[in-house]
Amino acid sequence: MRKLSTKTSLKTVKNELLPPERYLNQPYARILIPDPKGGFSAEMLEFPGCFAEGDTADDAIGNLEKAASSWIEVALSQGQEIPPPTASYGYSGRLVLRLPRELHKLAARKAERDRVSLNQCLLTAIATWVGADNLYQRLEDRLLDRIVASNREVQTTATKSSLEKAAWTTLHSKKKDKSKRKTLLAGGD
Repeated sequence: MRKLSTKTSLKTVKNELLPPERYLNQPYARILIPDPKGGFSAEMLEFPGCFAEGDTADDAIGNLEKAASSWIEVALSQGQEIPPPTASYGYSGRLVLRLPRELHKLAARKAERDRVSLNQCLLTAIATWVGADNLYQRLEDRLLDRIVASNREVQTTATKSSLEKAAWTTLHSKKKDKSKRKTLLAGGD
């Protein structure tokens, strides 16, 4: 097989489908976002909806690689082209940023408190901000899933309780009917 340039469409080489590993060896952007409550989220920038989570940064990245591999397989099976890495667009990873003095001071103090570099502090803030919509959507989806599951559990418990009550009432009324029959057969009211 020939070597691919990152500007070449990665879908095929002379109508030959490539395995997911060949795509993932390209310089795709992997974004890692720490969750303040613990754990990490990771996202593959070029693959919409491709994200993963993990208890550690390594877990999140490992899970992301598996998710990205599945994402590629599905896209190829549907005849979609795999987008090239954003690195092929000329992003160097270097960004010159002008800040108001007060914001610079606040960011520097936060970095000191967190014992990280100013660069890492700003990177985390940007990744959190940019990934927030996706993160909030996932959290909202999880919350709704839990609410639905909880409602099903409540309904199941209520139905079970109603059935038990109905069974007890039926059983109890049958006992009363037998008791009345015995009384009638014995000649009473």
